[in-house]
Amino acid sequence: MSASAIPESFANVEQSVTQPSTITINPAAGPLIVSCELLRKAVIQLEPLLQKKNGEVDWDLEKENVSVPGDESHLYLVFFNVLNNAIKYSDKPIVKVSTCIDNGNMLVNVEDNGAGVEIAQQQKIFNKFYRAPATRQVKGLGLGLYFSKKVIDAHHGHIRMKSIPGKGSIFTIELPLKK
Repeated sequence: MSASAIPESFANVEQSVTQPSTITINPAAGPLIVSCELLRKAVIQLEPLLQKKNGEVDWDLEKENVSVPGDESHLYLVFFNVLNNAIKYSDKPIVKVSTCIDNGNMLVNVEDNGAGVEIAQQQKIFNKFYRAPATRQVKGLGLGLYFSKKVIDAHHGHIRMKSIPGKGSIFTIELPLKK
């Protein structure tokens, strides 16, 4: 992926990642972001990992361009993180990415065929530094989903996970369409 394909406004993102409790986002003041475009950019950046693992991404995106008000750099990192997890925690990833409009919100679903997460661990998955026992053999810090939840919360949205151990997980990101 070329550097120009990555959002340019990353000035406060490094601090947001290293100190997520200090995330400063004003989604209402931000531009309208085309969510499907950000999803595609994240997958393009993850293409080397996807190829290395002989994986694929199946798309089912809303036909019309759908825009949400928000902080482009932070939303990009949320999409990148969720997609990266779907790829890195699967042996031969098959990732299904879908978007739809529901009740004034854009829903982004990322479904994978990874190891899944035990029910007892699912409530902890968005906690700072938490890593499910089944994922500890894969490099990570336990900050990605914590950061992602903080960003989505700051956009007045929701992020949820459903998972079946041995089958995979589905992450749903819900973002309001209006300021």
